[in-house]
Amino acid sequence: MIPFYESKTKDLHIEKFYKMNFPAHLHKHLELIYIYEGNLSVTVGSCSEVMSSGDMVLVFPNTVHKYEECGEKYSSGLMVIFSPASSGEFYNTIMKNRPSKPFILSRSVHKDIPYSLNGMYEEMQTGGDALVCHSFIQLILSRAMPLIELDKNSKSSDCDLTYKIIDYISQNYKDPISLEILSQNFGVTRNRLSHIFTSGLNTGFYDYLNMIRLDHASHMLRSSDIPITQICYDCGFETQRTFNRVFKNFYGISPSEYRDKIKSEAKQ
Repeated sequence: MIPFYESKTKDLHIEKFYKMNFPAHLHKHLELIYIYEGNLSVTVGSCSEVMSSGDMVLVFPNTVHKYEECGEKYSSGLMVIFSPASSGEFYNTIMKNRPSKPFILSRSVHKDIPYSLNGMYEEMQTGGDALVCHSFIQLILSRAMPLIELDKNSKSSDCDLTYKIIDYISQNYKDPISLEILSQNFGVTRNRLSHIFTSGLNTGFYDYLNMIRLDHASHMLRSSDIPITQICYDCGFETQRTFNRVFKNFYGISPSEYRDKIKSEAKQ
């Protein structure tokens, strides 16, 4: 999957996915995931669910969320990311609230939702008429929003700070980053930063930073023939030895084995 940490200028992004593993992140757009096959563990805020065929999740803006494969069969589905401005009459509700449970299981998903998702995907493949796509989004939200229980947004400065930290890391992951550097940049203590990672992102700072770097590295290994040594340094690792160790700890195989495996699967 192409990394999607930074603030996007496009109002709509839609793609089919296979093997969805994506570390904790957030952004200013809404994000919808609809599962075709397989099982996918999804965490949104403090709420988690193992999603399967026909299930969907709607992630509101500025909400931490992550995806992890959890079954023998990799998940596949459709991901849509769109601007709150496209939500029409639902805009105020979406900006002032967040779902207590953002998941809608297959038995409750109205047939208009997969119809609209597939229609929007096909429309985007041929250039994407903005009015048509907006109409599909309105239909999806009209069917989905009544099924989602909402809580009022809490006014927490940690939410804004978390967003700023994630955005900073997404823009600077190639450079040396430490808690000390973040502390100086954002004017907060290292202890508060550590708390944001452990409680808000459910991981330690260096584990999170490595996940971001590894996600970019795995994308480059899949989509290019750039030498592994160059990928190592382009993704912010100081030595190839460290890169190989961290990569193998996370993926279970070395970067070269990962690239060979992807090429082998592509030929099948």
